[in-house]
Amino acid sequence: MLNQNGGFVFNIPMGTHSIRYEAEDSCGNIGFGIMNLTVIDRTAPVAICKSYLTIGLGQDGRGRINAIDFDNGSYDNCGIVRREVRRMSVACGQSAVFRDSVVFCCNDVNKKIPVILRVWDLAGNFNDCMDT
Repeated sequence: MLNQNGGFVFNIPMGTHSIRYEAEDSCGNIGFGIMNLTVIDRTAPVAICKSYLTIGLGQDGRGRINAIDFDNGSYDNCGIVRREVRRMSVACGQSAVFRDSVVFCCNDVNKKIPVILRVWDLAGNFNDCMDT
């Protein structure tokens, strides 16, 4: 429980909290009230992508880049909890759904392949950025 003598209270964690407040009049009479305060994060994180990553393909003609490797300092007031990435189009046997990593293959050689990075915060808010 946080005790505060007037003023502002900062850094209250997300969730519902009971707040007890007291007041005293000039005659010394004291009264109190209790209210519930619900803290909700409705602000999406800021997604920042690295530009123009390059990958080498393995002997099997495939390469993989993890979602975090596309991240160039994405941030959120409550913290980033998940990063996923997807290609803009279906290719290399991979559908255009968000995953932990993205696959590249021989068909991608010497091409700029658009990729979307999605970052989520603790409250489930998300934001995207695009890289090639």
